[in-house]
Amino acid sequence: MISTREAFDRDGFVRVTGVIAPEELRAMRACVRAQIAGVAFVEIAGALRPARGTELAMWEIGRAPALAGLPAALASAVERVFGAGAWAQVEGELGGVAMPNLPCPGATWAACEEAWHVDEPTPPDRALGQILLGFAYLDRVEPGGGATVALAGSPRRLAELAAQLATPMTTDAAVAAVAALGRDGLREVELTGEPGDLVLMDPRCLHTTSANVSSRPRLTMRMTCVRAT
Repeated sequence: MISTREAFDRDGFVRVTGVIAPEELRAMRACVRAQIAGVAFVEIAGALRPARGTELAMWEIGRAPALAGLPAALASAVERVFGAGAWAQVEGELGGVAMPNLPCPGATWAACEEAWHVDEPTPPDRALGQILLGFAYLDRVEPGGGATVALAGSPRRLAELAAQLATPMTTDAAVAAVAALGRDGLREVELTGEPGDLVLMDPRCLHTTSANVSSRPRLTMRMTCVRAT
């Protein structure tokens, strides 16, 4: 069995289980549900996502006292995978930004092909990423539940291409390269999880949104770390 660090290096993401205590989760879920109740949502590819203009409200959720335990949960997950001192959460970010994805009545599950992207380009002369994303799962995210969908192995593939072509793998370049060369060796994975889990993802990983055809909203908070060593 490979380690969590080996899984991250191979795939570009890894799920760390049970880093948020159940008693904290109940308060976090209640807080996020209450805060998003008054937010405008729009349909995007079979999911109901926060409308434009709600970004500040999504960030404010991460500052709520009920979510004060998330930075410690992120630190615990990061240490389990990378050891102490490798990454540090962005200063002042606290609980991060809410990333709700609500069920869309009548939708059929699919990954949104138009929304594949990377959150950090891969330059040709730097093998190590400088940013790490953490997604805290406040409730179960089941298959078909609006999870982020990622191409496992894409950070390594894009790093190789960036070096070969001597050009940064931005979103446009990455999508074009994978479309031209195919997905051989890459796996499309729904980043599902249980309450209290935390998924760590390399932002250079190609990923997209997906439809939520489950009976529950996706309740996740996204946090960001920067390389410390």
